[in-house]
Amino acid sequence: MEREGFIKKRRSNNRRIAVAITLFMLMTILLSACGEGGSTTDSGNMQDPYEAYGIKRGEGNLAFEILDDPPKEIAIQPIMIKKAYHEDAVFDMEPIVFKKGTSQSFSFDFQIKHESGESYPLKGTVSMKYIRDDSSNLFEIETDAYGYATLVRNGIYSNELGQHKVSGRHTSFSGFGDDPEQYLSFSLGVDKKDADKADGNMGVIYCKITGVKR
Repeated sequence: MEREGFIKKRRSNNRRIAVAITLFMLMTILLSACGEGGSTTDSGNMQDPYEAYGIKRGEGNLAFEILDDPPKEIAIQPIMIKKAYHEDAVFDMEPIVFKKGTSQSFSFDFQIKHESGESYPLKGTVSMKYIRDDSSNLFEIETDAYGYATLVRNGIYSNELGQHKVSGRHTSFSGFGDDPEQYLSFSLGVDKKDADKADGNMGVIYCKITGVKR
């Protein structure tokens, strides 16, 4: 009886070990699959973009170098939204890492202050896909934002509060003021809906390139 009990206990322990190993393997597979879309924090093993391309800040050549030879991986950090006649809306975000073909998204929710002193909502989601092709486009952008936009009907311009989802937008390189940094930028598009046309955009998002892997 004692030996029989020992055998049953041993079989029970073996089953527990087998279950534990199976769960571990499943968790490993799931974690691996979750990582295929890129990462929001894994930018520690990347190079500074200016060092990686052998240029100095302020020379204005980073855009040409990156477009001519896009990196295998790129880390960008949303910095701010600039909108004419409004105070800048500043992000507090970690860099987002992209590999070729991967997509990431981020959201924002601001009250932006107009020069008149009044504040208005500007919130939404940005989806970015790193296409890394040999054209002038590094990313495909889809914006879905709520805020004020200028629409034109019968020649009359009006500022209207609403939701605007726009696909197929692309990034460009730009700078501002005396800042020597070159930023990746794109606009929050406006859907004209039932209007004759949309005038301008809802703001421009600036992102800093914090690292690359060539």
